[in-house]
Amino acid sequence: MRNFMINRRPLKATSRAPPSVVRKVGVVVNSLNDVQFMQGAIELLTRLGIDTNIHILNVHVQPHDVTLFAQNARSNHVSAILCCEAHMASVIASNTTLPVIGVPTSDGHVELFLKMSVGVPVGVVAIDNSTNAGMYVAQMLSIFDNTISDKVDAFRVNQYNELRSLSNTVSRVSCNIL
Repeated sequence: MRNFMINRRPLKATSRAPPSVVRKVGVVVNSLNDVQFMQGAIELLTRLGIDTNIHILNVHVQPHDVTLFAQNARSNHVSAILCCEAHMASVIASNTTLPVIGVPTSDGHVELFLKMSVGVPVGVVAIDNSTNAGMYVAQMLSIFDNTISDKVDAFRVNQYNELRSLSNTVSRVSCNIL
């Protein structure tokens, strides 16, 4: 009989985590080749100063290791978990109460992300868009960490300014052509 132990700690809604707590995001892939699908999230989280740990685990070959990873994630200071395979995401989500974000890939079975069990949620972003998964996790972590919040705000302001600058450049070029 399987043991469905889930590590839980009570949340304190009125206090933020002490600055000494390192927030980590676990990125779980089936193989070294799958790291490419998660590169956007890894780069964004690194840019925002959020530690990212990549775990290569195969849910079909190492089901026990996947379960142990999920069950021990909270005690290992993992704050959220990103996966690029629906079956991996569902197994991890069933063994932890941490947020699990799925990144469907264009060569995978996207529809499987839409069939998760009630009470075992997996957040899902757009196909092949791990950058948004990274931003989603960063925004969740920013609720409890002002440093991350400031970095997310700065990223968004920079993104806005870059797009505005690009728009102005395109407008000037269009006027010169006409």
